[in-house]
Amino acid sequence: MAVQSIILSLDGRVAGPIRSAEGGYVRQLVVNGPVGGTRSRPTSVAEIERLTMEVGAMPSTAVLQWVAGALDRSPGRRSLSIVSSTAGRSTIELDGYEAVIAEVTLPTLDRHAASDAYMKLTVQCERARRQQIASRGPVQAPPLTPLAGGAFRFSIDGVLPTGQETQRVEAITIKQGLKASYSGADRYAEFEPTKLEFPNLVVTLPAGAAEPLASWQERVRAAGARTTADELKSGRLEYLSRGGAVAIALDLAGLGILSLASNGGRVTAEFYCNKMTVDLRGA
Repeated sequence: MAVQSIILSLDGRVAGPIRSAEGGYVRQLVVNGPVGGTRSRPTSVAEIERLTMEVGAMPSTAVLQWVAGALDRSPGRRSLSIVSSTAGRSTIELDGYEAVIAEVTLPTLDRHAASDAYMKLTVQCERARRQQIASRGPVQAPPLTPLAGGAFRFSIDGVLPTGQETQRVEAITIKQGLKASYSGADRYAEFEPTKLEFPNLVVTLPAGAAEPLASWQERVRAAGARTTADELKSGRLEYLSRGGAVAIALDLAGLGILSLASNGGRVTAEFYCNKMTVDLRGA
C-alpha cells in the first residue's frame, strides 16, 4: 500500500512531516569460523543500520536545532519516533534511541530548476525498535512543505553582496565521524562523535558577475604566504521554502577561494570553508 504520511517526533514531541525514511534495521555481527572448520555464526553483538530521512521546511525548529548543534561541534543525542501510515490505515512505527547525526546533505540549488528539494539527514541510533500497529483512523498531519530548488540567496561579504548573482549551488554534505565501541553488557554498539568534516563549496554564476571573485583571487595570490584580512571571508546561504520564507540559513565562516573555471559562458567557483553554522534566527 502507498504511504499516506510519515511523521517525525524528537524527544516525544512532533517535529513534523518528512518525505521519506529508510533504514533503522538491526544488523547482527558475525564471527568467521576457521578455514575448513565451522561456518560463520552470529555473535551477541549488533549494530543499528543508519537511518536516512528527507526533510523539508518543518513547522517546528526541533530538527534545525539538532542540526545546528551538530554543525557547532556539540552533537546532541535524541530519541526519535517515525510513524508511517498507509491508506489502509496500518501503521509502522520506528523508535530510535541515543540517535546522533552522522551526515547532513543540503540539496543542489539551481535557479533554472523548478523541482522540489529536501535536506537529507543520516542518523545513527544505538538502539531501535520497529513494530506494526493498527491505526485508529487517518492521520491528521500538517502538509509536507518542500524546499524550493530554484529559490535561494548566496552572498559573500565584500565580494558578492546581493545574493542574486549565483545561478547554481552544488549539494553540500557535512560528515560527522562516529567511533563504535562494544563495551559493557549492552549487546548494541555505542557511538562517540569524532571529527567533523566540512566540504568545499561549489557555485556557478554568469561570467560577467565573476569579476569580483577574480579580483579577490588575484589579491590572495599576490599576498603569497602572508596571511591577510582579505584572505578569508564570511558568507551566507539561504534555502527558501515554496512560500519564499527562509527555511534554512547557513552562515559560512573562514571562506577562501580555491579556483575559478569557465563553464560554457558561466564561471564555476570553488571555495573551502572552515565552519558552517545554522542561524536559527534566520529560519
